[in-house]
Parts: sequence; C-alpha cells; structure tokens
Amino acid sequence: MSAPILTALKARLADTPRAPETPGARTRAMRWIRKIHMYLGLVLFPWVIFFGVSGMLFNHPGVGEAVRARPISAAHLQEHAGITPMVPRALAEEVVAALRAQGHSVRLDNEYESRFHGSLAFGASGPGVKHLVLVDPAAGRGLLLTRPDHTAEPPPFAGTIELPAHRVADVETRIAELLPTLGVDDAHGPLRARIAPSIRFRTIDDQGRRWNVTYDLRDGRVDGRLTERSPELSLHDLLGAMHKTHHYPPSLGPTTFWALFADLTGLTLVIWALTGLVMWWQLKKTRALGVIAVSVGVMVAALTMLATHDELRFGNVRPEEPGRASD
Repeated sequence: MSAPILTALKARLADTPRAPETPGARTRAMRWIRKIHMYLGLVLFPWVIFFGVSGMLFNHPGVGEAVRARPISAAHLQEHAGITPMVPRALAEEVVAALRAQGHSVRLDNEYESRFHGSLAFGASGPGVKHLVLVDPAAGRGLLLTRPDHTAEPPPFAGTIELPAHRVADVETRIAELLPTLGVDDAHGPLRARIAPSIRFRTIDDQGRRWNVTYDLRDGRVDGRLTERSPELSLHDLLGAMHKTHHYPPSLGPTTFWALFADLTGLTLVIWALTGLVMWWQLKKTRALGVIAVSVGVMVAALTMLATHDELRFGNVRPEEPGRASD
C-alpha cells in the first residue's frame, strides 16, 4: 500500500469520533469521595465552627468575659490565711501512717512520685460580681479571679412546693419494687433517681406580666423569669451551655434537632478524616511525607490519649461521677 493511501487512512481514522471512555469503578469512587468530603463541609460548616470554638472556650474561661486576675503571693496567703505549701509525699506518708494504725498492711510506693491533682478553689459573691480564689497547694500561691455576676434576681414566687402525689422519692420506692419483677435481683443499696424532669409552664400575675416558670419534680423547687426578659448570659456561659446540651428529648422539639446535628457533626468529622486520607493517598508525590506525618500524628495521639486515660482513671472512679476531684 502506497504512502499516500496510508496517510489518507490515518487522517480518516483521526477524524472518526471515538466512543467516550467509561470511567472505571475506582474513578467513580474517587468522584463520590470528593463530593461527600466537599458537600458535607458546605452543609455542616456552621456546626463544625461552633463546636470547635465552644470546645476551646472550656480551656480558656476568660474569653468573652471581663475577668480580672490578681496573683496572690505565698507570703500573703500564709500571713492572712495561714496557708503554707504542702509537700505531697509528706501528706501521703501521713495517710499511709493512719492506714497502718488502722491495721492495714500498706506502705508508700517509692517508684511513684506523689503529687496533687487539681487546685483548691473558693467562691464568693459580691454586688454584681463573683470572686474565685484558686490556691496551688504545693506552691502555696494563689490567684483571685473576679468576673461579672450575670445571675438574675429570683422571682417573687421562687421557693419549694411539695406535691405529695408526685414526689420522686415515692417513685424511687416503687421502682425498687419493680426491679425484681424484671429479673434484677442483684441491686444493692438504695435506689436513687439520677435525673428527673421539670415542668415548664407560663403564668400571668395580677400586673399582667407573663412569667416562664419551671417546677423541678426532684426537689419541688419553683423558679422562673419574666417572659420578655432574657437571662443576661455571657458569651462563655451561653456557648458552654449550648455545647454541653445533649441527649434526644422524649418529645420532638428544638433540642431534638440540636442533638441530631451534633451527631451529624461528629459523623462529619470522622468522614472528613477518612476521605481526607483516601484523597491524600491518590497524590503519589505526597505519599512519602504523608506517611511520616500520619505516623507521627497517630503516635502522639496514642501516647497522649493513654496518658490522659491513666490520669483520669487513677483513683476508684465511679461511672456516675467521672470528674470527682478526689479521684
């Protein structure tokens, strides 16, 4: 076949439209991963920002508050409050000596460094302010924190009302009698209500003012506020309260959607992490440094989590009281 004919055939083949290539399963999967990664971020970015900012406020209580801090020297504490630095080991030896005097055969473990966990804190209130005195028992130094008091004045009807037909204490007794009928025979100690509902309603007084009223079924406490007067919460208190709002309520309401979006935000963070790893792995140029970065991140996270776990679980921590200072 002559060269001109071959050239003509090649030109014709080049002009012939080709059928579009069907993307493979891997390409389709990566497209979906990128879409999920992007659109989850676009839909839930307000919630991610909110939980990120409000979570940081727990470590920085002074943000959003007009907090004044005044250091208290060890000499001032000793002169005016009789507080002197305490040596953790010496105090531990006194506790061990007291235990031995009771007949317990124990001794101090010299391989573990005795130390304090937490600080001493004393609170007091003044006209429109709250004072908090923090004391470091080991150093004998202190810190006086003063912040505005946003607590509203109690309503004139605040107090306690007993409704004998609805006392939670009576329900506790009946629940204790219910447990054996459900096959629970190993319950020890008195049964106590861990949570109890409150009743929310609205009243109108003789001046025509509307009050948002709450009645706590646990202790019979009545409280409330004027409907049109919203509580003066600081930014820190407001965001902190919203951040800690959890659990799905028994009936549909705003907190139902709050709990739903909290779940979706947590799920989004997990999906972001996993889809981010998948997208990173597709970039071959970044794999080497990425492996090092991921390895360092996993190692640091594991060490920090394990150490924090040991710190939080040092004492005999009860599940219902995970944050007790004595633990």
